[in-house]
Amino acid sequence: MDKLKHLNEYIIPTVLLFILVIILFVLNPLFGFIGLIIAVGILFNILKIREDLELEVAFNIENLCENFDSAAQDSLFNMPFPLILTDDQGIIKWYNPKFLNLIEENQGVGVNIDEILEGFVFEEIVSKGQDQDNLVINLQGKSYSLYKNKIKKAHEDSIFLFYFVDNTEFINLKNKYLDRRVGFAHLYIDNYEEIGHGKKGYQKSVIIAEVENEIFDYFNQNNAIVRRYDDDKYLAVFDNKSLMSMISDKFSILDRVREIGTNNESTITLSVGISETLESIPESYEESRVAVDLALGRGGDQVVVRTKDGHEFFGGRSQAREKRNRVRARVIGSSISNLIDEASEIFIMGHKNSDMDSIGSAIGMLGAVRRKEREGFIVLNDVNPSIKLIMDEMKKSAPEINEFIISSEEAIQNAQKTKSLIIMLDNHKVYLAEEPRLFEMIDKVVVIDHHRKGNDAIENPVLSYIESYASSTSELVTEILEYMDPDIKISAFEAEAMMAGIVVDTKNFTYQTGVRTFEAASILRRQGADPTKVNKYFNDDLDTVRLRARVIHDAEILHKEIAIAYLEEDIDSSILIAAQAADSLLNIVGVNASFVLTKNEDFIHISGRSAGEISVQLILEKLGGGGHLTSAATQLKNVTMEQAREKLVGVIQEYYEDLEKKEKIDENNIIEGP
Repeated sequence: MDKLKHLNEYIIPTVLLFILVIILFVLNPLFGFIGLIIAVGILFNILKIREDLELEVAFNIENLCENFDSAAQDSLFNMPFPLILTDDQGIIKWYNPKFLNLIEENQGVGVNIDEILEGFVFEEIVSKGQDQDNLVINLQGKSYSLYKNKIKKAHEDSIFLFYFVDNTEFINLKNKYLDRRVGFAHLYIDNYEEIGHGKKGYQKSVIIAEVENEIFDYFNQNNAIVRRYDDDKYLAVFDNKSLMSMISDKFSILDRVREIGTNNESTITLSVGISETLESIPESYEESRVAVDLALGRGGDQVVVRTKDGHEFFGGRSQAREKRNRVRARVIGSSISNLIDEASEIFIMGHKNSDMDSIGSAIGMLGAVRRKEREGFIVLNDVNPSIKLIMDEMKKSAPEINEFIISSEEAIQNAQKTKSLIIMLDNHKVYLAEEPRLFEMIDKVVVIDHHRKGNDAIENPVLSYIESYASSTSELVTEILEYMDPDIKISAFEAEAMMAGIVVDTKNFTYQTGVRTFEAASILRRQGADPTKVNKYFNDDLDTVRLRARVIHDAEILHKEIAIAYLEEDIDSSILIAAQAADSLLNIVGVNASFVLTKNEDFIHISGRSAGEISVQLILEKLGGGGHLTSAATQLKNVTMEQAREKLVGVIQEYYEDLEKKEKIDENNIIEGP
């Protein structure tokens, strides 16, 4: 083809030349014969010159290829970084001298690369796309960026070229930069006003000084600066390296301060909010302030670290301390009263699968709204077995309240973005609300809850009253109603509904109760709450009793103190039975925590209960749930009962492993001393 191409280049000139010769023959045969000889000579010389040029070009190309191959081979052998060739199975075929620095002398050609390079996984590396071919690998105390190139050979298997670029200095510089980034911590002493309660005045000062010395010593040991800016508030500044040290230490400052309280017959805990060291100093400062609010909302005695991916929680293993000061309740009551006066419609709702505390507090709040002659509604779609008895009683004893129970669709039709108000009770997460769509339609939201605050709480409510020390939301609502109207007049049914909410969450006043719990109960009792009627709201039918007994009978014991049981039946009252069974399992000698798994529609519901020594909240938070130290729950979608059990057992094991790590850290601190 190439010859034909070259031949085509001379066709036209040759034709023209011979036409000229023919013309000469016509004019004069002699001149034509001479022209023919000259034309043939010219054509022969042209072809000869062309052939010589092609031979010269071919010779030069051949020399160039030989020189290039020689240069390439020489470059491969003398590359300043390690190179290695393998087949498509990872078997080493060749490597350059620099690669000898990464392996032992007796290792090399014919060996699988995975066997001689620790951390190198051939199948995983070659399966990554070209946009993911940069991998950092540590070898012989140095950091290398690993690059790969796949070479395809015709009719043969592919070979792979790996080359290692030493980036140790860059990585060290990068790590040094990351370690020096600035972070902040806000520290609040919980229940500061109550430290040394009942002791002489100077003793409180001594205890506070001891706590302050412990705080300063801890942060100074971790190369951080800490300063007090209020009686009970401190600000610490540190770098990322110090933060990593405190995280590995599990923030032992929590235990040190708690021990001071124990030694002085007092309860002293810290709430700490920390921002993971970020690029912007103002951003880091603000994030730490938000984090400490979350720690307070979760009951205190814990550290909340704000990271780029969310929040990490440390501590939180003790029960939230009841606050004797009611100043905040009074402020909240006054603020809610003003918000109700300004709203055109008030939508009150709790969480999905409403329980007695959720509906009881909603009934109490609806009564307050109606007494202020405002238009209020309770958003409730379904009546589940746990509230069926009280809802039936409402229809008979309080029809004037029952007529203000509306569905989600009715609420959506009547909602006004700037004029309506949502009061969310016994829940602070949008996706758990009875009607999440309302939050997209209404700007103003009030949150009243007693569960420990999670990192997925509703954003920017106009008012948030989350107190994890409280026994129930009904307790909080009772206090708020008292301050909304000093001459409080609550109907007997409203009082009984809120009393029922307190009873169910305190397990008949045995768990999570404080002075304010009984004060709230006494207010409701004075307003006409009849304990006998309240007790009837918790009566069960025979089938429920039998199912609960069977669940308890088939329970298994893990770690010699945790009971796990199952309810396979997918029935309307499954969640209620699971919660009741979890409570009953705590009555077994030696059982300190219980979990009951049950089917419900398209998910597995897990109810967790604790006698106080084990935090079921910390366990179930790892499965996306939440609650209290003694009472928590979660829901797992798209899993079987067995898969849900495996997940639960896994996080329980993690909980115990964290406890063991913490105990080892404490032992080391005792041995080494402060």
